[in-house]
Amino acid sequence: MTPDTNVDKKPSYASFYNRQEALQHKKTLSKTSNLTQANIKETEHHYHYELKIPGYIKDDFNFYIAGDNLVVTTERRRPDKTPEKNTPSRHSYCYPSALFKRKFELPDNIIRTKITVEYCDEVLSFKLFKQ
Repeated sequence: MTPDTNVDKKPSYASFYNRQEALQHKKTLSKTSNLTQANIKETEHHYHYELKIPGYIKDDFNFYIAGDNLVVTTERRRPDKTPEKNTPSRHSYCYPSALFKRKFELPDNIIRTKITVEYCDEVLSFKLFKQ
């Protein structure tokens, strides 16, 4: 028996539609995935912010004020080409191409030049002090 080569095969568009749905889902995720949930607590003297951001070191974070917003971004720091001989530890990035940017609306009663930052166990925490 020879295989029937004259069978009318209809093209399947299922894989095309599956890819289109996956691309739409990816676009939706990319818009929302970098919005890390922030825990904000207000005390008598300051506002305390906490965000879970894995894969960085404390020196990677930049803070600046743009208008009425505090902007938090990341920038990978590249070490010098000649490392010191007495430093056995080396940091490797979990997400080498991932960049982070988040804006926070500033309260009116803060000191704009005073902020404290800590990064421990993948949690970035910072305080904005009240006037």
